[in-house]
Amino acid sequence: MFETIAGLVVVGGALLAFLAYQRSQASPPEVNPIAADDPDMVKARSTAQETLIEFRDLFASHPQSSLVKLPVTSSSGTLEWMIGDVVELTDTYVKVEFRGRPVTHRGAFLSLQTFPVREIADWYVTTANGRYRGGFTRRVTFERMRAAGKLVGSAADEAAKYD
Repeated sequence: MFETIAGLVVVGGALLAFLAYQRSQASPPEVNPIAADDPDMVKARSTAQETLIEFRDLFASHPQSSLVKLPVTSSSGTLEWMIGDVVELTDTYVKVEFRGRPVTHRGAFLSLQTFPVREIADWYVTTANGRYRGGFTRRVTFERMRAAGKLVGSAADEAAKYD
């Protein structure tokens, strides 16, 4: 009798886990709550491009802690803004190693990719004292969170690290 009940519990749990997995796969999560054409984001990306000289100088000093944000189109055709570690930076291109893959992407994804420098949407450098430089689009997100009263905990700690 106990074995029958235990078997039903195990099968029921497995069925619930399977249904939860199927539901999570049905619709991809929202990639970014701020629209790509949002005026503040457009301005932030413009600022990032205008300050690439500063980024180049910082990259020379901090190559292991330099990141860029780039537009990546996933297999589903969704534009996602992804952050990657800078492997190489020249006058014309940036080679990055992405830490993850697009949320809406299915199938193989090359983590090492090369992009024209003009596609850099943002840049981030962690300096020797643990402070962040750049991160203009991230600052917009933090300001929106602050305005909504949701900039708390680890997000507030991270926002405080930007110079």
